[in-house]
Amino acid sequence: MPDTSDHDAPTYVITMGDMRTMPAAKRQTNTDTPPLTRAEVAKRLGRDISWVRRREGRDLHPALRDGINHFDPEEVEQLRARLEAEDTAARAADEVVDLIHRAFEHHAGGVRHTLDSIATQTGLETRAIKRMHAIWTETQLSIGRRPPPALLSRAELLAKDQREALEIERYYDEFSLRCEREWEEDRLRGRMACPGTATLTQKRKPARRQNT
Repeated sequence: MPDTSDHDAPTYVITMGDMRTMPAAKRQTNTDTPPLTRAEVAKRLGRDISWVRRREGRDLHPALRDGINHFDPEEVEQLRARLEAEDTAARAADEVVDLIHRAFEHHAGGVRHTLDSIATQTGLETRAIKRMHAIWTETQLSIGRRPPPALLSRAELLAKDQREALEIERYYDEFSLRCEREWEEDRLRGRMACPGTATLTQKRKPARRQNT
């Protein structure tokens, strides 16, 4: 017989896996903590009420009683911990990107950080570091007129799959080729497009003339 001493009129649910029964009230929270309102959930998660609404049915599964949604505190706490872990991971990725950029700056200034040593410090493949360094160097010449390097670096940094990293490279290379073509077409028409590419091309041309 189930223990009903804590409930005047107990209700039961059947768990098909092991055919055990347990009070529905205990199934909701498994604790003595009272359920939370939507406003309390928003405050606990540091979000607004609209954000909480969008998570209902996905990450949060409130029980509707008397026209009011009641949220399981344990489920809310699990979501809070997960969001905090995601924020921590994002901050860690940003720190690695910052470390890479600082190392590149030191490298350019004469401090001998080899790309291999940067790869060792960050735990990334040397190949990825070399690609990011190429993007960083090119962007320094174009003074921010290319797509923000941090976005490409971050995407490549967070790529779990080598295939994804190759896709990032392919996108950037295709963009560069398209820019070069557009610049050449506009140069022939007497105007310039893709100023970042034009800057790079112009910087190369004088060097060629001096060597001839």
